[in-house]
Amino acid sequence: TGDPTASTISPTTEPTSIPTSPPTSGPSRATEGPTANPSGAPTPLPTKGTSKAPTSAPTDEGSSAPEPSKSPTNEPTMLLPLVIDPTSNPPYGECKGDCLDNDALCEEGLVCYDRKGPESVPGCDGAGVDAANYCVVRRFDYLWFVGDDSDPEEAYPLGICEGDCDTNDDCLDGLTCYQRSGFFPVPGCEGDGQKGADYCICEGNCEASSPASQTPEPTSSPAAPQTRAPSRRTVNKATGDPTASPSSTPARLPTMSPTKAPLTPPSDYYKYETDTSVCGETGDNNVQGPVPLPDKSNVVVQFFAFGDSPYDGKCAKCNTCIAEDGVTKQADCTRFTCTDYESLQYNNTCTFEGKEYECWRDTIIPYMNNRIDAGDASFSVHAGDLLKGVPDLQISPRCNPFALASRRNLYSAIPNFLIVPGDNDWNECADYNLNSNTDPHQKNWRRNFAEAPPFQQFSTNFPGGDKPIISRKDGNPEIFHFEYDKVAFFGLNMVSGKNYVNNISPVDLNEEWLEYTLSNSSCELESIVLFAHKFPKENLYNKLTAYFDRCEKILPTVTITGNTHPESYCMTKTNERVDVTVEAYRSSPLLVSIVRDQGGVYGDFVHVEDPDPTVSSFKMCPRFDER
Repeated sequence: TGDPTASTISPTTEPTSIPTSPPTSGPSRATEGPTANPSGAPTPLPTKGTSKAPTSAPTDEGSSAPEPSKSPTNEPTMLLPLVIDPTSNPPYGECKGDCLDNDALCEEGLVCYDRKGPESVPGCDGAGVDAANYCVVRRFDYLWFVGDDSDPEEAYPLGICEGDCDTNDDCLDGLTCYQRSGFFPVPGCEGDGQKGADYCICEGNCEASSPASQTPEPTSSPAAPQTRAPSRRTVNKATGDPTASPSSTPARLPTMSPTKAPLTPPSDYYKYETDTSVCGETGDNNVQGPVPLPDKSNVVVQFFAFGDSPYDGKCAKCNTCIAEDGVTKQADCTRFTCTDYESLQYNNTCTFEGKEYECWRDTIIPYMNNRIDAGDASFSVHAGDLLKGVPDLQISPRCNPFALASRRNLYSAIPNFLIVPGDNDWNECADYNLNSNTDPHQKNWRRNFAEAPPFQQFSTNFPGGDKPIISRKDGNPEIFHFEYDKVAFFGLNMVSGKNYVNNISPVDLNEEWLEYTLSNSSCELESIVLFAHKFPKENLYNKLTAYFDRCEKILPTVTITGNTHPESYCMTKTNERVDVTVEAYRSSPLLVSIVRDQGGVYGDFVHVEDPDPTVSSFKMCPRFDER
């Protein structure tokens, strides 16, 4: 402050948060001659003390400052941004991932920080990818999820700030199990931890109970510097050298070779029109979105969608089972009569591998994999019901661990395969407990299709060169979410009949997941895709309203379901909602394309290709080689 015309310049008493100009690479040199217009006053004298913040670049000459102390100062250090670079290979450096809850994927001296949601990561900046795991330096004052229910056994008893604990017996002597809900702060510990997890804390002098008796010696060199190029995923803090006009969201990875100039479609290209295909349920013509351009320059992502297969009911070839040794397959079961549902005992080993199973194994899956290899699809999704139900019985003897294992092995041949539950293999199983979220049949389904490779996460990169991380709901991993190129995908537990998730839980778990996930999503989404066995109730769609209101736009919302077994697929549109019902049994899967207006005016659309458009095609196996 003061007279702006005064010739004497006084230095500020506090350093500015942003330098007025970039730092030079070395010390300045004296000028060779006087300037043409000398200043009216000498420059101010240097201050006698050291500045409160370090210079942005080192000087060429050594400092006369004393030797650094062995303990860190109170000045904050610059945090590295959370980065997932799909082109890099492990071991990963600090704040890099995804290390998949495996310390071996991190550089020496780092550990993998396991997350189940968007919780903060110690020593790193930004939110990162929801539920992704990152390599970090272990801090013992930071909430650390080690295990659950004394698993792994070697991790228990737990130290300070470690979880999950249920009682004080889970903690080292002298520590207390601090019970909490949500992300409520834990006394004496930093970080968010996992939602709802409980952690061991110290309520007195507990130094001996720390996982390490002392902090490690400081390193002789600073941590790795920030990368000079922006990461391919959005972070909350700009990189050290941002581009002149950085994009608001990351683009898909470039192809290895230069592409041709994109094709330019007509001005009226981006719209829905009445199609020649007919819905097998209503007899009405389907709607259809714009066709992908030949060079796919307007395609965001493509995927296969199908459901209710393979059923294999009372066919002559359906009497298949596992022999008494638990391994050998019997093409004609001698232990049970698998096609006689009324007398079939519940603890049978039938696998029901008939004509539909053979059609999928020998014809449809090879066709899908050929198109996936050609870059025509990034992933595949099954809309539920892996087995035929038994309508005349309230509980089905067909739903057994051996039958589900048979379907798991069948679909393991498809890369990036996803599935949502159907009632035939979920709530119609024998002894299903409606009041439990951990019923044995639910656990068996989750073990097969949600909690372990190859279905827990995508295993293969999408054609663009990247693959998104799948977030799964804690306690209900069959409910999932991922985002790719501004499209949010949700897998829901929406089955026919009564189900704990929709009918017994104090809150509808699908609605809770949708609302929570979108509340943490940016406003850069262009469309939303829902996968479910049956169409959700209106109240679930209402949960989208908060996001639409916050972001001041209504997004196209696509719902893909099975359940009704139409003879040919159905596709309808109401306002911004598009509903697609897939075919069943031996029908070929639909190839669904999310198409985006390259001009940024009309947004996202849905196009559906039926590789076998024959009406009632589910009655025979497709013959793709003749099309």
